Amino acid sequence: RDPEPDLAQWPLMRFQKKLRSRMLLEVVRPGSRGELERHLQLRASQRVEFNLVHFDLHGRIMRDE
Repeated sequence: RDPEPDLAQWPLMRFQKKLRSRMLLEVVRPGSRGELERHLQLRASQRVEFNLVHFDLHGRIMRDE
């Protein structure tokens, strides 16, 4: 069984709170490559730049056919 989806983001959210909004944390759901690409394109059009992207994907990754 996979861990709860929010398990990895809770420590980041606590850290963000300590930094008092000096860190931008965005969570993309559902956790798919396509949704991540759409989100990054949208934020790029809004001139938002990311220093770190963590793609948390549980299960199998299969090549597109």
